[in-house]
Amino acid sequence: MKKFNLSILNKYYITILLSFIILIIAFPESNFNYESSYDGSAYWGLNYLFNNDITLFNNLIFPWGPLSFLKVPVVMGNHVIYSIYFKLLSWFTFIYLTLLLGKKTDVNRNPFTFIIVLTMALFFQIDHAIITIAIVSILHFNLNRHWGWILLAAISASLGIYIKASIGIIALSVIFSQIIFDLFYFKKYKQFLIYILIITSALLLPGLILFHSITAIFTYHYNIIQLSFSYSGSQSLFSENNMFIVFFIIILFVLFPVIVKDNNARKAYWIMFIAFLLNWKYCISREDPPHYSSIYSFIILGFGLITIFAGKIRIRQILVPTIIFSLFYLNMSFFHDFNVRQMEYNKVNHFYNSFFNFSDFEKTFLLSSNNNKSEFVLDSADLQKISNHSIDVYPWNLAYISKNNLKWKPGRQLLFLAYSPEIDKETASDFSIANGPEYLIFHSVENRNGGTLGSLDNRYMLSDEPNTIFEILNNYLFVKEIPNTKNSRYGAILFKKCKSSKFEKPKSVKTENVSWNTWITIPKIVDGIERVKINFSKSFFQKLKSFFYKDQPYFIEYKLLNGKIFRFNFSPETATEGIWVSPYFNDFMTNVIANQVQAIRFSCINSRAVSSQIKLEWQQIYFKNNINSLDTGSIQIPFYNSSKLFGKDNSEPKPFLTSINDIDETDSLWTPNTNIVSSVSYTGEYSSIVLKNNYSSTFILKYTDLTKDTTNKIIVYASAFSNLPDNANGSLVISYEDDSDSKSNLYSSIALPNVKKYILDNWGFSQLSFEIDIPKNHKGIIKVYIWNYGNVDFNFDDFEVSIYKTQ
Repeated sequence: MKKFNLSILNKYYITILLSFIILIIAFPESNFNYESSYDGSAYWGLNYLFNNDITLFNNLIFPWGPLSFLKVPVVMGNHVIYSIYFKLLSWFTFIYLTLLLGKKTDVNRNPFTFIIVLTMALFFQIDHAIITIAIVSILHFNLNRHWGWILLAAISASLGIYIKASIGIIALSVIFSQIIFDLFYFKKYKQFLIYILIITSALLLPGLILFHSITAIFTYHYNIIQLSFSYSGSQSLFSENNMFIVFFIIILFVLFPVIVKDNNARKAYWIMFIAFLLNWKYCISREDPPHYSSIYSFIILGFGLITIFAGKIRIRQILVPTIIFSLFYLNMSFFHDFNVRQMEYNKVNHFYNSFFNFSDFEKTFLLSSNNNKSEFVLDSADLQKISNHSIDVYPWNLAYISKNNLKWKPGRQLLFLAYSPEIDKETASDFSIANGPEYLIFHSVENRNGGTLGSLDNRYMLSDEPNTIFEILNNYLFVKEIPNTKNSRYGAILFKKCKSSKFEKPKSVKTENVSWNTWITIPKIVDGIERVKINFSKSFFQKLKSFFYKDQPYFIEYKLLNGKIFRFNFSPETATEGIWVSPYFNDFMTNVIANQVQAIRFSCINSRAVSSQIKLEWQQIYFKNNINSLDTGSIQIPFYNSSKLFGKDNSEPKPFLTSINDIDETDSLWTPNTNIVSSVSYTGEYSSIVLKNNYSSTFILKYTDLTKDTTNKIIVYASAFSNLPDNANGSLVISYEDDSDSKSNLYSSIALPNVKKYILDNWGFSQLSFEIDIPKNHKGIIKVYIWNYGNVDFNFDDFEVSIYKTQ
């Protein structure tokens, strides 16, 4: 009997031991908590689909795949434990293969390699671990030319692409860089075809197991390509980059193969070059802290592997990446929401909780998740009405589905987001009378103007996906409001599918060319909906900038009949399908009537980068004559039927009292304005400065002066325009104070927006409504004011307070 050769084990046991040491020290944190954010809803929805009906991924147009639960599990089935063991396998594999690569390159550098790999493991997320396995496999392939390394890299990329598209695309870019290099250098066409066959098989086999259909596999990959081309334009954020620092970073990166003379280091650099660019483009487009931090994690990944693979290590190989990393971090410090990253240098507790305290660990997250969803509980009457019918949510809060165990019918986009006109057209059919769910929960999203029809990145919900919004409002009827148990401003409305559509086809009424930064009077419309399709061209330089970096922000402003102006970002891509113009709904969770718009204006940061003229096509959408659920007999009231789309009353509520402090003039209900300036104002000649750690002029009203009858419930509505620099902090506040009974004191506030880097004239609008239930026979005081709780002064103007009786 042949004895086992212990020399093989002896050859690798130190590497295996060191791998386990790094694994335990740097095991990644696990978070299975459900939050009612966009990302939180996405994670729950993806887990739900895999757990209940994986075939729904076949036509899903979303950047995450059927194995996404391995990266973002929630407490559902065995997903959490599967995810933990997948992380364990991924972390050990990337650590072991990287240590082994260093050992093969130069055995005398083992301590140095250990430090680099430990640093990588401390910074990495699961994305980087999977990508690293693919890259390290390719670097191993360069040492011994065995096809098995190509297979391992392809398996890693395939897992990545079925978890999240960006992971797989970046990993695949490294593999294709290698085989294309081999094709041109060695000209072995048969070998090239074998490698293509290996990669294709690795991509198709998991899809075949998951989808049981070749057609579904190709549909899935086609949808990934669609999203890849649409992501940058639709998801860009515009943080305050220091462009001098960014430019210097790019110069250093491009010059790296010139500065570093080592052939192995250069080869590794060029193998990863496209991966660097793809990661840069993906992260710099979104550029919020999680995406931006992924850039410097990738710097550690890429340059760490280059250093390990290098024939000789020279100080310049370490110095250049260190400077690039430091400059990226310095640039991030200019962001408005920058926080110093707290690095954990010992993650042993993560390993312990995952494998030795798992039961309690999972229960903690389950309890926290249920608590986060508690405000979205529906009352028993609503549940009885809808529990046996199909339902979806718009735009994304799946906490309503999860908490109430509803019969969810997901759309092809899973959660709705304005990626592109093509995707909008495809997903709009999810709300047709033939395909749509029986019910729809349409929930609020707070915007910078204090309203509830916001969207991601300060876009306007009714303009984000023109075709989808049209189908929803055309095919669904308002049923009732769904209050939020913790915050009345975060409620929803319930829609039910119609038997027949409500609208006629959109009618083109006018085309015109207009200039940027010019107020455009809108065509008159009495009822229905008015939209405008927008088209303009971009300069060659702007297109080039958009390809390698990102586009600039674009804005639309709505001027209402009462003179108030509301501003939103918009996506030029989806704007070609029609931006919502009139009526303007700022808040669908109150009884405020739809607002008439008198003019709109388009603007951007750099108008020289786009055509001087914008082509507009005005559309008007009218109600059908045979509509039964809406009263067309009161057409003389502007937007009478349009108002009822969201269940609004047809008559504007009359305030019991209205008081305006526009700084130029004020009345006796306000304390005197201080620090008045004429150098800046929203309207009129003057505005007032709120000094740091101080308060504005205050509206003060004794409750006994408000009413002499038995009314004890009122709504206080306040609005103001403010001009906050990026580093200022302030709130609009409504309070009720009763010195005789402090328990009856009430308080509500909303943060004022920091708008300097988004808005051309730097003014932002805020509004707040607060229902006050005042105990009978109390004599409290109502106060409305702006509080500057930061260390930077700012201006305010046009402060308005209205009070309504509720009974």
